Amino acid sequence: YNHEDIKLKYKNMQILWNLHNFSIDLSKSTGTRPAALKANQDLPERYILSRLNSTIKEVTAAFDAFHLNEIPWMLEELYLDISRTYIQLVREKASIGSDDDKRIVAATLYKVLSDTITMLAPVIPFITEKMHQNLKDAFGLREQSVHMLEWPKVDEKRIDIRLEKNFKIASTVIQAALHAREKAKYGVRWPVKGVVVLTTNNEVKNAVKDLAAIIKMQTNVKEVKVQESFPEAVEKVTINQAEIGKTFKQQAPAVMKALQKANLTQVANALKSKGKYELKDPEVVLTKDHFSMTTTIPPHLIEATFNSGIVYLDKEITEELEAEGYSREVSRRVQEARKKAGLEKTDLIELHIEAKESLLEMLTPWSKQIREKCNAKQIRLDALPPTKKHNHRSTEQVKDEIFSIHFDVVGK
Repeated sequence: YNHEDIKLKYKNMQILWNLHNFSIDLSKSTGTRPAALKANQDLPERYILSRLNSTIKEVTAAFDAFHLNEIPWMLEELYLDISRTYIQLVREKASIGSDDDKRIVAATLYKVLSDTITMLAPVIPFITEKMHQNLKDAFGLREQSVHMLEWPKVDEKRIDIRLEKNFKIASTVIQAALHAREKAKYGVRWPVKGVVVLTTNNEVKNAVKDLAAIIKMQTNVKEVKVQESFPEAVEKVTINQAEIGKTFKQQAPAVMKALQKANLTQVANALKSKGKYELKDPEVVLTKDHFSMTTTIPPHLIEATFNSGIVYLDKEITEELEAEGYSREVSRRVQEARKKAGLEKTDLIELHIEAKESLLEMLTPWSKQIREKCNAKQIRLDALPPTKKHNHRSTEQVKDEIFSIHFDVVGK
């Protein structure tokens, strides 16, 4: 029994609880109710519905075989995937998308969450019952208890194994890119130029190409490339004389003499592809231990590895990216101010941003996006304070830029 594991499980169940709250809030804020799923779904919906049906299949088989210890892991992985992948991909669609977009998200989330809760009911009966009761009250469900629901049925047509595999591969690339952002000390809200995925694995190459849009969205980069070679990364190979002496003893001088005539680029390529380099005269096999390999990359790149290759993040920030970054941060601060003021998502506001000319110049091209994200009926960007006093005001700082937020609620 491990207390640390219990803390983690409690934290993960809190994510499940938040998902059911989000489902209810989404329906309330958009005025939509869960409906029958449409056949034509976007990529995020296709993925999470495939994951749901694969999990129904696996969990049902595990219950039938009494492999009860495996079931909580399968279901936990599913609802964490809903939170970390699906919700992240559709957050913008759910907030400022079309009415049809919002209905699709609401219906998909409800379907996936409802079936997940039903399968979790024998494992965690009390929290799933409470969630069912909340969903029942919000959506007028007929079933009196989660334990009276029918077991979910597998829809084989919705299972796309290749898509699930591609998402799993893309996830490793995304984690590497996010790690590179951390090393560069760039928060994920700040857009950067792009990433290059260096790999010789065909499955990885295809997955990155197929899911480039998902990778861009999750890592907030403008471009994703996949390549087998990367000329900007210069590899230098040096001979480890001490290791050669230790391994080959009396043959060491002959080995050193042969290596001094060898093409070290060919040596590096052989070590990378085969893990070894074979000399003809004398006839010996050398490994990576007999060499030191270092890679030099330009200063604007940050390197991070994953299990099938390397990700190079281009951290160069252009004026356009700087402006977009500030617009995102301003939107986030306004949304936080709305939350502190106790506003609902449906509350319309009249927004006034007071800032220096340098910041206003960057924000002006993004005023429409800020207005939509902050649910503002109208927005004013000005170097002067508003002529009338607003009920809500706060002063914020992003990097070296200081600005003030003024707003009033003007309707629903």
